[in-house]
Order: sequence, then C-alpha cells, then structure tokens
Amino acid sequence: EETLKRLTSFKAPQFNWSDSKATTHDNEQVSVQWWDKRVEYLLEDAKYKPASYSPSFDLLQGVMLRRWQQNVQRSWEEWWLNNGLRIKSSNAKYHRLIQQRGLTAVSRAKACSFWEWQRGSAVFLWRWPEDRVMELAIGLPPMWVDKPPNTTK
Repeated sequence: EETLKRLTSFKAPQFNWSDSKATTHDNEQVSVQWWDKRVEYLLEDAKYKPASYSPSFDLLQGVMLRRWQQNVQRSWEEWWLNNGLRIKSSNAKYHRLIQQRGLTAVSRAKACSFWEWQRGSAVFLWRWPEDRVMELAIGLPPMWVDKPPNTTK
C-alpha cells in the first residue's frame, strides 16, 4: 500500500525539451534518466542502497527485452502453425508473402534494443483481425482526400 502511494504521488521534474515534439532525431540518444529516477524514488526506503541502480536497471531491461522478443517469436510461430496451411489453400498467391512479412517483423523485433528499433519496425500482422492480415501483408496505396502536399521547396 505504501509503494502504491509513492508510485501515484511521484511528480517527475519538468522536461526541458528543445521543441514540443515527442520525437527525436534519428541519431539522438534516448534519455533514460527519468525512467531510472522514478524507480529510484520508489526504492527510496529500501534497505539495500547501491551507489547506482543503473547496472541493475540495465540487467532488468535486458531480461525483459529477451522475454518480449521470445514472446513475439512464439506468438508468430503459433499463429503460422495454426493458419499457414489454411492461408496456403485459400490464398496460395499470397501465402509466401504473408510468411515473409511475419518473419521480417520477428527478425526486426529480435534486432531491437530496449529503447530503439535499429533495423526499423514492421507490423505484427498476426496480432490483427483475420480480415486485415492480407491488407497488412500486401499494403495499401496512399489515398488522398486532396492533392498530396509538396514536400520540396
């Protein structure tokens, strides 16, 4: 109960971002200090006080990342085992494409770090409703309501 009170009462310091967007430049490092500070605040009354929690946080992030990556791969494999043959019999033309898209998504998830998608991301199409899987695998052309914006000067 005390931990819950501490968690809900935590007020993070105001960020001093150079702009108001919730994005960063491609090569900019992710600032993790506020994530670490929140956990340190929750552990303020802990009996064990290391000089720095950072190594522990790094280890925990690595364990959580590997677990998530295993879950992504396992969920893809289960979905493909349950649906691959049905897709092949009903839509042989796109069977291989759907398989490639799923494997691409898994490989990109397995190549990411806790904070970044170094090889880019891909849609986990197997987690979508069945009627959307084909659209996600093939892709849809852009549909404009008006003339597309001109991005060149």
